[in-house]
Amino acid sequence: MTRPSHFEVTLTASEADERIKGFFGVDTREELDRLEVKSFPQLHVDLAVKIVDGEMGGTNLADLHAEWEALEVERRGPGGRPAAISTRTMLIILLMHALAGEPMVKRHMADTLMMRLTTPQRRQIGLPEMELDGEAWYGRLQSAHKRLLTPLDPSPMPRYRRGKKPAAHDRINRHRKLTGAKRVVLDQWHRSERPLLEERRERLNDFIFQMITNPVRHAKSIGMLDKATGDLALDATFAGLLGRVSDRADLTKDANSTNHEAGNYARKRSAGEIGPDGKPYTSTKYKFGYEFDILTMTNGSRDCPDFLIGCDMHRPAEITNVARTLLPRVAELELPTGTISVDRAYNNLLSENFHEVLLEHGYEWVFDYPGDELGSQTSIRVNGVGYIMVEGTWYLEFMPSDLINCVRRSRLPEDDPDHISKETRALQLEARRDYQLVRFGRRDDRGFQRYKLPAPDRYFAFDELTGQIKEKPTVKTVSIPLKVGLRWGQKHPYKSPEWYTAYALRSTIERKNSQLKHTTFEDIDNPYNRPARGYAANALAVAMLLTAYNIREANNHVRALEGIDTSRSPRRRAPRRRPDETLQNVAKQRDRRTLR
Repeated sequence: MTRPSHFEVTLTASEADERIKGFFGVDTREELDRLEVKSFPQLHVDLAVKIVDGEMGGTNLADLHAEWEALEVERRGPGGRPAAISTRTMLIILLMHALAGEPMVKRHMADTLMMRLTTPQRRQIGLPEMELDGEAWYGRLQSAHKRLLTPLDPSPMPRYRRGKKPAAHDRINRHRKLTGAKRVVLDQWHRSERPLLEERRERLNDFIFQMITNPVRHAKSIGMLDKATGDLALDATFAGLLGRVSDRADLTKDANSTNHEAGNYARKRSAGEIGPDGKPYTSTKYKFGYEFDILTMTNGSRDCPDFLIGCDMHRPAEITNVARTLLPRVAELELPTGTISVDRAYNNLLSENFHEVLLEHGYEWVFDYPGDELGSQTSIRVNGVGYIMVEGTWYLEFMPSDLINCVRRSRLPEDDPDHISKETRALQLEARRDYQLVRFGRRDDRGFQRYKLPAPDRYFAFDELTGQIKEKPTVKTVSIPLKVGLRWGQKHPYKSPEWYTAYALRSTIERKNSQLKHTTFEDIDNPYNRPARGYAANALAVAMLLTAYNIREANNHVRALEGIDTSRSPRRRAPRRRPDETLQNVAKQRDRRTLR
């Protein structure tokens, strides 16, 4: 796209054309621009149209947006110019660029509309036939994108009525960093509009979910998910932005970025932690941007693709509402429910914000523990019999302390007198089974789980403090409320083979986070490929990239079943050095560089 610059003009258009012809051999600037671009891939246009129109997945995204837009018009009243680019067309333009692995920035998309689309493609996406330059297309894209975001934006800028707009330098908008006074005014306005903004946040989450899962529902309808296990993995990944975090505690300070909703992200480093270079970390490095909680299927085999089925964007580390945001929507897919594997960030959440939500939707979980939560975590007495929870599993209170603390002791330094080897730990973990309560039947609707006690001849019942033999329980089963120890409880005994099998599935989400950030594909950590400003704009752009990933996952799944190695490019580059050009026994050069 050619736009006027702020530099001083020293060549006329005809003089510039003469230089272009002399250097490139092309008559005019316009012809050079057209020769530089390639036509847009038809497959990505077709897929974008099918996903937006609901032919793939069943949810018409444009119609869904139109319902919410009608509610916004009801609230504020009709007005404004007719749209040159419809919401449906704008969604298709954004999505087809995401599918093609191209930037979803307006300048690049304006080039596409100006030069890269054929007449049938324009007709297919509903783009009017207009002979416009790049700057004109840019303006129409700007208006269409703003209209798209209005019903979805939970953190908008104030709208000024016509005739009552303040001077340009006094307006609050996304195109400049706000002063402290304007930040205070914007915060007060957001507080006054909180009910509406919370409604928009729900709309945005719904819209993102429907877009990501349209390919998933389509795959389910043709039988690709018949072997789905219901196992999931949840993890957060970071997507960077330009700028620096603004002070939230004191809004009177000037903003450092136009993205007021983003925040600092850091990997916390403990004292003395060693980095990849073998040296201890000296400080924590912070990055500025958003964090995305991504939920993926983890079927554990190539018989079923591992689609992404949920995404929630927020400030880094603010994961409190992730379960309530994602799981009720995932339930709409009507997939089997299994086990969710997560890292320590999630099992440290309050039970009502995470564990109870998972139980409400039929899921169980597996996770790891920090060092200070190993060993005995809680206890309960039922009908005079005591039970203790050790690393998420219930045991009889008679279990010896050596077995209770074996995992903690294995993590001690080797020179510590209490340290035990991994081999000893494995033997003691196996010995725990003699004291372990085993689930008996399913949990009831009030959150009680029935357990079967171990056979009396498998364990000793004695008090370690006094050495007295205790009477063994006569009951064979016991019901324990899940609410007791819910924060630590998990499906499988910690460090058991079953636990390792389930927890290993968490590597799926780690791998997908890495693939999503790969510069060859979605590249979600690159702020230059996404809109520069706004919570809703960035959330919608990442959702489209996740949709593109699901399309790629379906393609790779079919290729793998066909016997094609998807980890390698189908077109291998020919070796540059031929055997007949190679000399043998050539000594390495010895000069000052090699002797340093």
